[in-house]
Amino acid sequence: MEILKVKNIFEKKSSARQKELREKWSNQANKLAYLFAEELGLTKEKYIASLPKFNTQPEEFEGEFDSPIIVETRIPLSRSVRKIFDLLMPEGLKKFRDNRIIEKYFEEDRLIDLRSTHFALSEKPYAVWLQDGSKRLGHSTETACKNIREDSERGATLREGLMLWLSRPDILNSHGLLLSGTRTKDMVNIPIIGSKRWRDEKIEPDIVFARGNTSHSRLGVVTAGIDNRKNIISALINSGFFFK
Repeated sequence: MEILKVKNIFEKKSSARQKELREKWSNQANKLAYLFAEELGLTKEKYIASLPKFNTQPEEFEGEFDSPIIVETRIPLSRSVRKIFDLLMPEGLKKFRDNRIIEKYFEEDRLIDLRSTHFALSEKPYAVWLQDGSKRLGHSTETACKNIREDSERGATLREGLMLWLSRPDILNSHGLLLSGTRTKDMVNIPIIGSKRWRDEKIEPDIVFARGNTSHSRLGVVTAGIDNRKNIISALINSGFFFK
């Protein structure tokens, strides 16, 4: 009887989590469709159908990588920035347009996303579980990189940070997002979504670039969890395990 009770409790919790995950996916998918369906020449329904679903959160992610995010990659980064800023903070968009240094970074393609054994650029939208920066407040990129477990996490990219902000517009009320997975091509500066005026009560949306030793108590390094379940399956496929 006790075993049955425990089983029922587990199933209820699992069902509630799945429902919450579906709701988060639906909210994000609808926001992305509003912004980008027309850009891709798709109806809202066809656009949403083209997006990946969230995988169940790996057990080892719980308590750290708790933010599931859909990442739209088919839209040029500069266009994504403009559309998202226009939706969330029109005055922020004006500032972005007036900032010629920022414009230059995007127009001349001076940004790169860091690749690793566990991450490669994708032309298709993908889903990822992020640590939203709240676990690494006050850390510089240099400090964070020393503590990153290379087989289980990586620095989040600017595009991933934008999608995180889109899904949770109020996140900047808490802290700015330091995105070490993207660098300028000279590898000197990294993007931050937020303002340089960290002492202000409210962090004004903006994109700024700073060196890797930049840190502040209201600036959090965002990281992405690496789902090793996928890596194990890929390794088995590549080894021919399923074809023996």
